[in-house]
Amino acid sequence: MRAPAACLPVDFTAAPPPQPAAQAGTPLRLDGAAELAEWLDRQIGQARRQGGSLALLLLEGLVAPADEALAPRLMAECARRICGRVRSTDHVLHWHPSQFAVLLPGGGEMAAQLVGLRLLHAASGPYRIEGQLPRLSLRVGTALYPADGGDSASLLQAAATSPPLAAVSAA
Repeated sequence: MRAPAACLPVDFTAAPPPQPAAQAGTPLRLDGAAELAEWLDRQIGQARRQGGSLALLLLEGLVAPADEALAPRLMAECARRICGRVRSTDHVLHWHPSQFAVLLPGGGEMAAQLVGLRLLHAASGPYRIEGQLPRLSLRVGTALYPADGGDSASLLQAAATSPPLAAVSAA
């Protein structure tokens, strides 16, 4: 007869286990909007427990129809530029083939505006892919926890419907 297995206490109030970190220069890949919402809810919970704030930036890349064949390579280069312009404590999530979410823990309105403009500037430079100069237009929307909502659905809606920081086209 075997001895019963030892039971270890589980702390359900502790922060969730860390997500696999993306390699430097690459965003964490998520499988769609549901996984993004789950990830965002965990970050909101952490900010709530710490009494902090969180800024969400939604970036959408629009590729010109003539450059559609280069879209995957163009978005990969855009992702590299985005990752190179955020702090090591920020999170870059690639959740849709043409969309990114950037989370700024502890960020407020000023940080969201500053980082959003920095990302627009970085991603608006010329791209050279396979000897061609494809065009990419970007839209950046922002939302803040707790000012714009207390859950992922309200923050995603606020960021999606916020006035864009700017629409910049890379030619």
